Amino acid sequence: MCDMGLTIHHYGVETFNHKAGKTVGKGFKPEIQKKGLLEVKEFFNEHSPNFYAGSISMIAGLPFETFESLDASKKWMNENWSEHIVHFLPLALGKPDDEQADEIDWKVYNNFMNYGYTYSYDVPYIENDDVRRQVDTMIAEKASNKNRENNKWNFWVHPSGDYDFIDMIDWVREYSVGRAENKMMPAGCWQTNFVHAETWEDPKQGSLYYKTGYKDMPYKGMINNHTRV
Repeated sequence: MCDMGLTIHHYGVETFNHKAGKTVGKGFKPEIQKKGLLEVKEFFNEHSPNFYAGSISMIAGLPFETFESLDASKKWMNENWSEHIVHFLPLALGKPDDEQADEIDWKVYNNFMNYGYTYSYDVPYIENDDVRRQVDTMIAEKASNKNRENNKWNFWVHPSGDYDFIDMIDWVREYSVGRAENKMMPAGCWQTNFVHAETWEDPKQGSLYYKTGYKDMPYKGMINNHTRV
């Protein structure tokens, strides 16, 4: 990869909570994963012919995720990945109700329903003004999205009952603000518009899907380009 100049990477970690990771086909043991990330960073920092940038994406609100496990992940990222981008995304769930939905969309929906997430399209009361403005913007953007105006935000409640979608939006906001205030690499794109989580009871099913059905993916892939100024 160094010889090819492929030194700008994105790692879809999603969570360091082992039990939560298994629910979305990410069953790698967190301690091994953390060790691997540090080894990769060390290798490319030493051997990259130009520079190395490694961004990580995480999801806030997966099954079995707790505030304690989220805070532990935040602590690890701030201590070990402060010089690189970290994307924390609040879990976005919605019933597939338009013509773009396919088999994988329904599989994801049914999987989270089975874990006990509640679904509500009624906008709850939001005390924090910053979060209120963010949610208003999200609603307006989705309403203006061509052919998806009926695909509304789902303001879910976590199966544990300890938090909901708004709490995760607020947690991600505070995380992002904290990174900026401590002069760490920005938290990256706070993207909540098109989160497409793959959930497989058997991870091999997911591997087979991407090998055989990649041309029919419901959303186009996105490449993040990082430029050193």
